[in-house]
Amino acid sequence: MKTRKFLHFILVPFSIIIAVTLIFVAGYASNEFRNTYMEDKKSELKNISQMLSNVISSEGLIDKKELLAKICNNVSKSFNSRITIVGTDGTVLFDTDKNAEIMKNHGLRPEVAAALQGDVGYDIHFSKELNQYMIYCGVPVVLGDRLIGVVRTSMLLETIKNNISQFYSEIILVGLVSLLIAFIATLIITRHIVRPLEDMQRGARLFTDGDFSQRIPPSAIEELGLTANVMNRMASELSSRIETVERERAEKERILSSMSEGVMALDSKDQIMYLNSAMTETFGITPENSLKRFLHEVIRVPEIQRIISTRIRNGVDFVEEQITLHSPSERRMQVHAVPLPGPNGKQGALLVFNDITRLRRLERTRQDFVANVSHELRTPITSILGFVETLLEGAKDDPNKANHFLGIIRNQTNRMVSIIEDLLLLSRLDSGVDMPKENISANSLLSCAVDSCFAAAKKKNIEIRISCREDVDIVGNPHLLEQALINLISNAIRYTDAFGNITASIAISGIETVISITDTGCGIGATDLPRIFERFYRVDKARSRQGGGTGLGLSIVKHIAMVHGGRVDVSSKIGEGSTFRIIIPRQKK
Repeated sequence: MKTRKFLHFILVPFSIIIAVTLIFVAGYASNEFRNTYMEDKKSELKNISQMLSNVISSEGLIDKKELLAKICNNVSKSFNSRITIVGTDGTVLFDTDKNAEIMKNHGLRPEVAAALQGDVGYDIHFSKELNQYMIYCGVPVVLGDRLIGVVRTSMLLETIKNNISQFYSEIILVGLVSLLIAFIATLIITRHIVRPLEDMQRGARLFTDGDFSQRIPPSAIEELGLTANVMNRMASELSSRIETVERERAEKERILSSMSEGVMALDSKDQIMYLNSAMTETFGITPENSLKRFLHEVIRVPEIQRIISTRIRNGVDFVEEQITLHSPSERRMQVHAVPLPGPNGKQGALLVFNDITRLRRLERTRQDFVANVSHELRTPITSILGFVETLLEGAKDDPNKANHFLGIIRNQTNRMVSIIEDLLLLSRLDSGVDMPKENISANSLLSCAVDSCFAAAKKKNIEIRISCREDVDIVGNPHLLEQALINLISNAIRYTDAFGNITASIAISGIETVISITDTGCGIGATDLPRIFERFYRVDKARSRQGGGTGLGLSIVKHIAMVHGGRVDVSSKIGEGSTFRIIIPRQKK
């Protein structure tokens, strides 16, 4: 539909109405003026004629032509009219504008004929003598009871028309001025109405764009002022409610974003409506490439599709299943899915993904740990129990056998004590107890650790070399770092053949301190390297037990590195040896 501005909608019709009204009034006034003016002229002519009639009848001038002509000429000049005296037979006796002798008989003229009948007659007709239209008035001249003639006065109609035309001109001028004044007044009034409406329009546009800080100015027009106040209150209410909604949305977004569980919302068409950050990290996707797209286009996991299509769509209120993701790495996920109400009774789905891979790994590690602890302790306990029973059965009576068996019992007991001490140390490290730290000389730390292992190295003729600058210091717990070095050096001695070499070094690499133990031992296979720092994990279980290891040494090293905010690393080649590294950040005490 074609629309117009309010100014045009009001101004144009009002202008037309005012113009039509003025035209109607002007026409009516002009017609009334014309009729009134004509009546005035008739009355004027009648008065002149009656005056002359009275003068003629009273003075007996009908036969006194010279005096009659003088009086008629004076009256004609005074009233700017033509005067004609007509006899009872219609003969023109005198005329102020023409020679009466050459004028035709006027007895049949309507105004004269009416006057001859004793009435006052009027007529408008064309005068051939003057070649113009004139208005005539005939009045009988009565002497006593006898009609002696007719006085006819006339006036040029052109003069009357000129006067009326002048009046028309004045009426038109006044009408145009009135129309202009009315137009200007209507324009001012319309603008006075339109301006508040334009303010409301601008305010509504700002409100639509989300700017609720602006306010619509008040209007002097009561209705528009009330409307502006209502819109301002509406803007204030909307601003408050939107702020509340935005705050609640931001809070929900922060809550969902801070969740470690992945959250995804789908509509009834399986299009993705929402993803939190954990969800994008879990599946390696981004909101820009995922939102408003179908689930199967973004996440190609058949188990998720099955949960939605066969469970949620069939009216199940709650689904909890475990699925396995194989990309980018194998992970175990626990999926919680519930229907999500949508418009028109259609249902979407809300899915929460909880990564239980680490939990499963910890559970498996715990199970392995319990099994390993049981296995590690069962072996010495079984050995001790066996030798005790042997002694009780009579071996105690043989001093040589008794001493031999008691020595084995002592060794196995010491092994159990070592295992328990290592477990207690790991427990302390796992508990997060703050270990005191201090500045340690790197050379002094290496020397103490090497001295502790010197006897074991000497038995196998293994040379231990120290490589470290004199000015290198480490901030850490000296007892723990020394324990870690002893564990690494003992491991290196255990798996290095006689006459081998071991190098213990501490060096600065950028913002890190690197502690390295390198041996020329048998090396570690690639399949064993990822698990080498696990508790009770042994590359060569038989050889490890024969060497007196508890299977916890490298795990202790890893935890000591973690206590110092660092990490461990290992590189190895079968038959060439291994290098174990403790990498900790440089700190100032």
